[in-house]
Amino acid sequence: MPLELPQELWGSVVRFLSREDRKSCLFVSRVHRDISLSYLFSTVTLCFGLWRKDEGDYYTPASMMDPPLHEEMQCRSTTTWELLRHISCTPSFAKYVKRLAIRAYSTSDGVFELRNLEEALGALHNLRSFHWYGWFFLPQPFILDALARSSGHRVTDIRLPYGAALTPSLSKLRNIRVLRLVPDSSALPDHYEGPRDLTNSIEENHYRILTHLSVYPGSVIWEFPVRAFFGLQELEIVAANNLGGLTLVFHHCSALRFLALCAIEVATISNQLVPLLIASATALPDLTALKIICDCGDLEFFSPHELTFAVSTFLANKQRLRMLDLVLHRDPEVPGLPMWATLPQLPNLEVLGIDLQSPQWSEGDIRRLDECIPLRLSALLVHATVLGRLFESLTERHSPEWISLIRKRTSLGYLHILDEQGAMDLKQQLLEDHPDSLQLVGYGPCLRWILRDSDLDPGDNAEDAPARPYYSAMWPFEKVAHRTAEDFGCAEWEWLLRHHDHASLDDLAPGML
Repeated sequence: MPLELPQELWGSVVRFLSREDRKSCLFVSRVHRDISLSYLFSTVTLCFGLWRKDEGDYYTPASMMDPPLHEEMQCRSTTTWELLRHISCTPSFAKYVKRLAIRAYSTSDGVFELRNLEEALGALHNLRSFHWYGWFFLPQPFILDALARSSGHRVTDIRLPYGAALTPSLSKLRNIRVLRLVPDSSALPDHYEGPRDLTNSIEENHYRILTHLSVYPGSVIWEFPVRAFFGLQELEIVAANNLGGLTLVFHHCSALRFLALCAIEVATISNQLVPLLIASATALPDLTALKIICDCGDLEFFSPHELTFAVSTFLANKQRLRMLDLVLHRDPEVPGLPMWATLPQLPNLEVLGIDLQSPQWSEGDIRRLDECIPLRLSALLVHATVLGRLFESLTERHSPEWISLIRKRTSLGYLHILDEQGAMDLKQQLLEDHPDSLQLVGYGPCLRWILRDSDLDPGDNAEDAPARPYYSAMWPFEKVAHRTAEDFGCAEWEWLLRHHDHASLDDLAPGML
């Protein structure tokens, strides 16, 4: 039976199977095994050490770990070494690996780990993506040299903690289209601007083909020449204290579709961001996605009214905008109604993140919000950063109104609530009364799928009994911290939560689901 269909068709079938079903296909036939292996191991994650949410920038030595944690770390280390050796010694397996992610959380100096990784990279000739996470030890130039020798002409997607030692080797990867640069230390001082020779090592051909650029801290981006932005489709600037060059980007980046400005400092908001958005109101008419997350620690230095007006002005002609995520200010005395009024003017909006703030809420406020939010939304993130009596009224007095607002969005597949003070604890109500389309619910750093099962008694009729929804197990925090579009099953959902925890997972408002 397996051979009655062309192998290409079986590939299309296996592509849509779950990971567990793909594992089952390994034992059906040689054809199914080869196809399943190509999907099961197209992405490989190598874990050096054990990531832990509660330890921040520090790490507990193995000798001081609790026995269960020590056992888990040993198990992961064993799996990593076996994977590295299998890749190095089995070319027929190594050819399946197209995306490689490194999680460097070991307390060692990394010499042994890096040399084993270097050997494995020599066998990986089909890599398309190389992502590095963690600061406990850093990639060395010989790692990028090995990557360039084996897959330098194929690798298009790079995520690296940059440093002066890596920049010469980066130029050897000649086909980079997606470049994500993060600091080489988790303790990032305010004055840190990154290596000055970063752009000098990136050759001219990179600028012609670069389509996605993500830089943290964002001030490093102005080290790039203007020509680096000509072909950009996606630009992410995180933790910037200078947006002075953004005017040139708006003028020259005619192909830009995705723009993210995150963790923008207060002084930069007032002096640069507000006048820039107003002056560039007609720029980027084809923008598809916009994310602005302001770091509003002290409202003394800028006017929330001016910021709201500036963003509304900038959005006025963005008729093609499909994704919008805004965290503008945290002043409960400045209602969000002026910002909401802009939403109906965006006819293609489907993915939305909003910040709710107001000293009090009434049924009329919720009704006006309901009127402004498009019914066609597929994903909604609510950032409840409020003070005063609001957290008492959001659910205690108006829970039915909020559930009604959510239920009307019959295409809503993903809902996430970032709730600092328990203002929108709708978990149980959502489980009992939600749109049939809802698949994933997030509350702070906790994400769960909504599953449906008949949950029948032995005497019940399976055809008559409705499926009863229940929450899946919570995503492990490590998965949340290193989340990918594949984890969500939708790139737009991953985009919506992106950068809300740019410094650490603790940036997501606490919650339990």
